[in-house]
This record gives sequence, structure tokens and C-alpha cells, in this order.
Amino acid sequence: MKKTLAIVVMLFAGSELASAQLVETRDREVLALRTSVAGFEGTSAYGNIRVDVHDTGSHLQYLVTLDGEVFTRQVPRGAPHAHLAFDPKPRKFTRLLPSLRVELIGDTDISALTEAVRATGMTPFAALGFAFVDLPEDLHPVDALAIIADLDGDYHANVRLPMPPIDLR
Repeated sequence: MKKTLAIVVMLFAGSELASAQLVETRDREVLALRTSVAGFEGTSAYGNIRVDVHDTGSHLQYLVTLDGEVFTRQVPRGAPHAHLAFDPKPRKFTRLLPSLRVELIGDTDISALTEAVRATGMTPFAALGFAFVDLPEDLHPVDALAIIADLDGDYHANVRLPMPPIDLR
């Protein structure tokens, strides 16, 4: 049975602000969680997933319930390195890397993309058809995806998760 994550949207200060958002990695979807939203607490339930957010003042506490199992994580409020995600496949919290994987499609000029997201660096793998684009500390990977979606051109970008260690035994 295939499980589907819902996009959780909460309202803050009169504007729409995603507390959690479904985003794609290269091979699956994860739930990206915000860590810098001031005054934000609440519970959202969608299908078999429930996200509870508690503001402790200095930290945000996330409780994700998936199929009756509860997963908990506390992160410092607003820490730029604390781009957090919940990955339902291994059922664990992980961090989003401060970079994107961008497909190199045809003759699309990637310089417009790197300029739009204020990239701090780029590692192209032209023979493999993609590049890693490094993001500035103050730009959340989900916000970078939104910027890219508004660009003219044929861009396909994904968030990146840390790779598991390779056992060479």
C-alpha cells in the first residue's frame, strides 16, 4: 500500500506560511519542516500523518505521527543550519542540505538560476546531467525551489538529504 504525505499549511500574521511542505528529493518525497517561524504552534492532521509543533521559546519541538507511531525532534529556533525534514521511508528526521540538485536539461542556461537563488557555488556534473547548487545560509531550500519555479526556462530542482555512509566491508 502506497502512503501519501499531505502538505500542511498554517497561517501566520495574515499571510500563508508553510510550516511543513512536501518536497521531492531525487528518488522520493519528504516533509520539509520550518524552524524559523515566530509564534507558531499547532496541530495539523491529514490522513495518516499528524504534525504537532510546540514553541518552547528557544526551540521548536516537532512531533510527527505516522501510522500511529510518534517521532519527536527539537531544534533551536531560527538556526540557519537547522533545515529539517521528516523522511517517511526510513521514518526518521533528517536535515536538508543547504544545496539543490538541478537537472541540466538541454541548452537551459543555469546561470539565471544560480543568480536568482544567490548561489554561493555550483558543482556541475555535465556528463551525468545535473549540478549541485549551493545556497546562501539565509535561504531555505524550499524557498529556493519556489524562486526556481517562477523562473523562465525548463528547470527541475530537488532538495538534497545527507547520503548514508557507505560500508566498504
